[in-house]
Amino acid sequence: MIFARWRTYRRLRRAEEIGDTTAEGDIAKATGIVRVVDDSLRGPHSGRLCVGWRIRMLVGGGESGSLGTFEGSELVRFAVEREDGSRIVIVSSDAQFDLPSIRELGDAPRWAEYCESRGISATHPAEEVAIEPGSIVSIVGIVAVDAEPRPPQAELGYRQEATRALQLTGDYDHPVLIGRRR
Repeated sequence: MIFARWRTYRRLRRAEEIGDTTAEGDIAKATGIVRVVDDSLRGPHSGRLCVGWRIRMLVGGGESGSLGTFEGSELVRFAVEREDGSRIVIVSSDAQFDLPSIRELGDAPRWAEYCESRGISATHPAEEVAIEPGSIVSIVGIVAVDAEPRPPQAELGYRQEATRALQLTGDYDHPVLIGRRR
């Protein structure tokens, strides 16, 4: 676990920020403020409003005495608003985090329901990482151009080019990397 976080940290530091010359398929970084696009979530352990979370906890220790690790996560589509005002949409089914964890239980009924639905005990200590709206993060992913850009409000003028709607994407094999601003 610690090595995965170290690898994530290094990859976040080394990635180049998205620029004018960034091409589709490149691996790049976007740094800015997290904004909700469509929906938001609530962290099952902390109860905090977020756009993504990951839970990690040790489970087991019953009759066999062996412990295992349980991990769960959820991520919805969200945006990162950069300093220049542009927005990069993040679309991924999986992510690796280099963010501080939350250990205090904020919503006991939600946590009990979450654990019961997965067949694990709510008494084991857990840590949650949540991506909260308004937080400043760096995100590394695969650059994609929005296949269906939103139509402009007004027609483009002569020699005026349409803006590219960029996204950072990821999946199970190539998750987006999310960490504090780098």
